[in-house]
Amino acid sequence: MRLKLLILDIPGRCRGWLLIGLAVIMAAGCAGTPSQPSNPTSADSTNAQAQIQPAPQIAKSAAVEKKPVPMEQRLRSEVRQWQGTPHRMGGTTRQGIDCSGFVQRVYRDILSRRIPRSTALQVKSGYAIGKNQLRTGDLVFFNVPSKGRHVGIYLSRAEFAHASTSKGVTISSLEDSFWRDTYWTARRYLNTPN
Repeated sequence: MRLKLLILDIPGRCRGWLLIGLAVIMAAGCAGTPSQPSNPTSADSTNAQAQIQPAPQIAKSAAVEKKPVPMEQRLRSEVRQWQGTPHRMGGTTRQGIDCSGFVQRVYRDILSRRIPRSTALQVKSGYAIGKNQLRTGDLVFFNVPSKGRHVGIYLSRAEFAHASTSKGVTISSLEDSFWRDTYWTARRYLNTPN
């Protein structure tokens, strides 16, 4: 209010120049950046930090390189898609599949490996490993009384995926008494670690 009264007291021609000068100073003040003292005190430093905010991080436009998905994650994802598919002897599709057909399909589709079709041939391929050496992707074999040979794919934590005659495609535990008692052997087809 005082500035307005003070400006009104100035003669007309000078008042115009004064108003233009004030406008230029104000515009320059808005556009400029405050200078930082070369040796700020702690109070000045706190003030400066409060006034100057770091620029926000800008996301890089370059494509981010994808990390490879671990084998177990890929296998579990595939099993979820097959889960509940009924068991059908000789089957190889989602309408019905048997244990060796399931193993063969997963190896082909997820691991890009061709393996024999039958359990009898699968157990003779790859190389034998001990139960305590099991890694993700190894094949586990069982000798089931009155049903014969059975095969599944080891995942981890004593779990394996297989096409069960009663549940269809499912995940079971090697620690379950039935599977522990019927466990036969294991074969490794993959040379890569998990």
